[in-house]
Amino acid sequence: MLRRRPQALVAGLLLLVGLAAAGPAVACTLFGLAGPDAAGGGTLLVKNRDWRPDQTQRLELVSPAGGTPYLGLIATGGGASGLKAGVNAAGLSVISATASSIPREERKAEKGVGGILRRLLTECGSVEQALARRDLFAHAKPCFYMLADRREIARVETAPGGRFAVTRVSRGPLWQTNHYLEPSLAGFNRTIGVSSRIRAARIESLLDSLKKPANLDALLALSRDRADGPDNSLWRTGGTPASTRTMATFAVAMPPQGPGTLYLRTADPDAPERTFTLRLDAAVFTGKSALARSAK
Repeated sequence: MLRRRPQALVAGLLLLVGLAAAGPAVACTLFGLAGPDAAGGGTLLVKNRDWRPDQTQRLELVSPAGGTPYLGLIATGGGASGLKAGVNAAGLSVISATASSIPREERKAEKGVGGILRRLLTECGSVEQALARRDLFAHAKPCFYMLADRREIARVETAPGGRFAVTRVSRGPLWQTNHYLEPSLAGFNRTIGVSSRIRAARIESLLDSLKKPANLDALLALSRDRADGPDNSLWRTGGTPASTRTMATFAVAMPPQGPGTLYLRTADPDAPERTFTLRLDAAVFTGKSALARSAK
């Protein structure tokens, strides 16, 4: 199925996740591996997207005029609709998580530029190029980003007052939940949520103990971890029908050379979960592919 909109070509695979009621605070878990620790080299990047059950999601191929095409996970309905994760034709992936250790009203009151994920995916082809966009990060609202290309992963924590911190790895793991990890920004953690603290400790432990080199399947197994119950696990099912839960896993394996792989899992409370993988070849980003999926 094909759809058109101004300055963008939106191609099929609309994965709609029907969701019902509002719930408590939202969260996400981001993690990855780079270099020799990733099987075959390159990088592995994973986002477990947690949100209230009040949105739908779809995967779109967007070809902006004068920019790099990208595949993006788009959320609509409820609050904070928009782009939540993406990978572009140059091999750059960008994912984000809420800085919920700062109260919501204070985050909303911060002035900042919008559309940072979209701009990074459209205007940058590597982690190096993205990190050079200090103008974006210095004017961003409080948020957490992770970026990956064929050789490295970076974490960018943006804070009030134009402050931000960058952590880069070309070998080994990197992760983020919903509070500041960089010591220079730790003072902005007004309240660290129980779930964020538990998930951070859990993903750090799992990544440290993971047999390496690890492939995408190994990281996807971590994304399904439910060891800490319905509200604090990496894959959250929600303690009540209105509770925040994991709505999607968006993951990208990007080798040193050749096409990468996109994996997407969506969870609809009223229907069976759906998963598919895409080979990120040139045809996918030119709209010439039917975006054929392999459902499991």
